[in-house]
Amino acid sequence: MTTSEPGVSRIPHLVALCETLTTSGHDVAVFTRDLRAGLRAYRPDVIHAHHWSDEACAAARSLDVPFVVTTRADSRERAADHVIATYSGQQRQLIAAGVPRENISVVPHGVDIDHFTPDGEHPDRRRPHRVIALGDMAPPSGFGTAVAALPAVPDAELVLVTQHQQGTHAAELRDYARALGVADRLHLLGPVPTAEVPALLRSADLMVCSPWEPIFGTAAIEAMACGLAVVANGTGGLADSVVDRVTGVHVRPRKPRDLAAMLRRMLHHKPMCEQLGASGRDRATARYAWDQVAAETLHAYRRAGAPDPAVLAQETATAERKRASRASSRG
Repeated sequence: MTTSEPGVSRIPHLVALCETLTTSGHDVAVFTRDLRAGLRAYRPDVIHAHHWSDEACAAARSLDVPFVVTTRADSRERAADHVIATYSGQQRQLIAAGVPRENISVVPHGVDIDHFTPDGEHPDRRRPHRVIALGDMAPPSGFGTAVAALPAVPDAELVLVTQHQQGTHAAELRDYARALGVADRLHLLGPVPTAEVPALLRSADLMVCSPWEPIFGTAAIEAMACGLAVVANGTGGLADSVVDRVTGVHVRPRKPRDLAAMLRRMLHHKPMCEQLGASGRDRATARYAWDQVAAETLHAYRRAGAPDPAVLAQETATAERKRASRASSRG
């Protein structure tokens, strides 16, 4: 199996997928440039591009192997043998764009369920209630909606974990919080090491995911894996991962009053939060563990026409038995 992606080391979910496939006994080669040169010494069963690549498509055709692409809403993806969508909304978009339903698999990104767990230490908090959000420090993250809801959620602090706590949008959020009189309850954290994120998630009562634009929403699944209930916009990948009233609740985008009302309700009903969090852990384990994601990726490869290793092994064993039987009869 061959994976082609520029700057693969900067894409954690792709690294994790390749490592899981390798650990489960599959030979994975990752090419970040000059795919044709790399393939001279490597004969793949399938080529999987994580963005559209004319070079990868041409290489698959020249080698007569299936070409699979993970969608980025590129119209050229119709030429692939199989397209992987990461959430059901993308599948609907692909069908509308003319990709046959049978040529699409929905395979989400995964999370490390052994790293993100409900058990373990967590830092102390300053207020009776803590709400946490993770994302990019940019307006589409929807952090502004969470800040706008904060005045109507007494005794709660809002912790925003982002790669950058400085910059124009960070300053806008601080100014907005000051204008609303909640600056003392807004905490902007800079980059947090991956090893420390689970403890930080466990320190909260709820996670908020309120992006303006459809995203996959890995942070919500990491929170679910830690047993944390999630309040999310029912858009993008969040519509799949956060099952409304089962692992969390859905709210409408850009509606701070609705968000505040839901936060108040949930923060004052601890048993409900605990039940949603426990169900979230179950869902993260069953649907988003990397072993499961790798298995579904392999199934997508087979749907594209790649050989099934189990079938090949069975055919090889059968051929060996026949050869042994013929040799025995001649003897």
